[in-house]
Order: sequence, then C-alpha cells, then structure tokens
Amino acid sequence: MEYSRVTALNCSEIRLPLATWRTGAIAILLVTFLMINGCASPTSLETTESEGNGIENPSAGNPEIPSSSEPPGESNVQQLPAEVRSQVLAIASQDLEVSEDALTVAEASRETWPDGCLGLPAEGEFCTLALVEGWRIEVTHNDSRLIYRTDLTGEIVRQASGDAS
Repeated sequence: MEYSRVTALNCSEIRLPLATWRTGAIAILLVTFLMINGCASPTSLETTESEGNGIENPSAGNPEIPSSSEPPGESNVQQLPAEVRSQVLAIASQDLEVSEDALTVAEASRETWPDGCLGLPAEGEFCTLALVEGWRIEVTHNDSRLIYRTDLTGEIVRQASGDAS
C-alpha cells in the first residue's frame, strides 16, 4: 500500500479546527494541500469550533476578533476596541512619561500587516510569515506624536515611528 500520496480524499468531510487559522503557516500549508487535491478554494473551507459547529468565517462568533465595517486604511477611532486602545495608551504613557489621561488617540485605522512582527522586525528577529489583521494607531500629546501598530486584540503592540520631543 502506497502512503506517499492521497488517493481518496472525501472533501465533504474535511473540517478544520478554528485554532488552525490562528497558526498562519500551518493554515497556509493546509489550504495549499487541499487546493492541490481539488478540495478547496479559499472561500469554500469550513472551520469548526470545539463541538464541531461549522462556521464559514473564522472570525464569526469569535469575540477575540472584532469585525469592522470600515475598509482597511480608513480612519475609524470610534471602531477601535477598548482593549486595544487601553494597551496602546499604557505603552505610549510609558514612552512619553506622561499619564494616560494626557494622551489622545488622534487616528486609528484597520490594516493588514505583512507578518507576525507587524512589518517591524527587530534586528535578527524571526517573524511568522502570515498576514496579520490589526490597527495603526496615532497617539498625540502636545507636540508629540507616536504611531503604533497592533494586532486585532492588542496583544502585539509595536511602535512604528514618532516624534517624542
């Protein structure tokens, strides 16, 4: 019996655990494998949650991944999740050595970053090679302006640029 290739793949029985989508490289390899074997297009894959409840969109019904009606790149400070705002203001407060109350979120826009380092790798740092949905947030205080990049939940925050004068 030859195990080197799949000879009978029942595409209708394939269900992907939701956690697979959160591990970008694995998801890319899996989708590629399924597409090569004629089982999937990027829009036809079905994911499952813990009890096997199929959902079409990995972010549907997942409170960790907020959805936005605004297109990426459009300023939408009102849509910025409170957790992300709080995390960025806490970091900006430390960077500028001022209280969080003295800071203003001037702009916030949904973005898609090229990798797990949000497009800002440190020297010698390895970054996951998966697109990361997130936020570009501009924080101001008096004449100072800092720009941060985050993932959707605010767990990853990186300073992109700024003038902390």
